[in-house]
Amino acid sequence: MIVAKTGTSTSFELSVSPAPTLVASVRRFVAELCGRVLADGDIAARVVVATHELLDNAVRYATQDASRIRVELHHVGDDVGVVIVTKNRLDEDRGRELQRLLDAMQASPDRGAYYRDLMRQAVARLDGPGLGLGRVHAEAGLDLCGRFEEGTVLIRAEGRFAPSKGPPLR
Repeated sequence: MIVAKTGTSTSFELSVSPAPTLVASVRRFVAELCGRVLADGDIAARVVVATHELLDNAVRYATQDASRIRVELHHVGDDVGVVIVTKNRLDEDRGRELQRLLDAMQASPDRGAYYRDLMRQAVARLDGPGLGLGRVHAEAGLDLCGRFEEGTVLIRAEGRFAPSKGPPLR
């Protein structure tokens, strides 16, 4: 793992084996890190939720090897910029399903309504990506995009938030 703090930017990159039990450990680390570098509890909570859901998807649907995650927090004037990127191997069928999901998310004018529809659809479905990414889109308020190349998927979540000066997440 690489953790870097330069001026008003903090980032880390981590590679984990496809073991779902590691997701909770990474979540705790991110919560601790955000509590130390962000003065805003709401933004910290967004980062924690998004990191958890994105890494959970990357680990859960990886076809082999390790899943990678990079989290970047940077100040843009008074705002906080957040970029979270995951990368893992993914089979073609899941890749097409994921692309349809990301396209629908981007086309939806209402994040909350889209997420509620996604939850209704999930009741009828036994498996597949969706709710976690919908949660990143709706609850964390991050924009998502994906890139698929030769069996590898890269998911990028990005947003910019004005701090509310609330207490940091602990």
